Amino acid sequence: MEHGSLTASDHILATEVKMERYIYDCVWDRIWIARNNDGVERTNEGRGFIQQDKEEFWQLMEYLIELKPQKILEIGNACGGTTLFWQALAPEVYSLDIKPLEGHIPGNYFPNVTFIVGDAHKQETLEEAKVFAPYDFLFIDGDHCTEGVKQDYEMYSPLVRSGGIVGFHDYNHDPVRTFLKKLDGLTVMPMDRFGIAILKVS
Repeated sequence: MEHGSLTASDHILATEVKMERYIYDCVWDRIWIARNNDGVERTNEGRGFIQQDKEEFWQLMEYLIELKPQKILEIGNACGGTTLFWQALAPEVYSLDIKPLEGHIPGNYFPNVTFIVGDAHKQETLEEAKVFAPYDFLFIDGDHCTEGVKQDYEMYSPLVRSGGIVGFHDYNHDPVRTFLKKLDGLTVMPMDRFGIAILKVS
């Protein structure tokens, strides 16, 4: 496989290969981020757009490679960039957002992803996510206000199995950090840009 040549039909579990970082680089290259004249990173050729720092996000991926997740739930998918990584790690991925993932990445790029469209803070959306529980990993990157992050955590972390991991994006965003600092046992990734934190479920 040449660098960056993953296709929509590929189902590669990074946990089953020896070149985890190589697979990561291939998926990252597949996103094809283009930088416009205004300096804003946007999609190119219909592919993904990821609001992550490459090296910081890799630190999270190392935890997940060791975890060997079978089911992943993310809250907030934006343009689907992180979703591409989850499906390279787990055979079942569930991606929840208040709006459909349209106009960013073609649907056939996500052969093992189930999209849940709805307000994460409503009971009916939670009930839909419960159908597929328990999860091995939950990534919270939705509502970035203090109360919103708190609700996401309190509503969805019970769906994660014992020994699983809850991840949070944007720890360096003050409203997010205000809530996360109250959690015992939180680990913050040492590379400090957007800020990624994780919490192991007991």
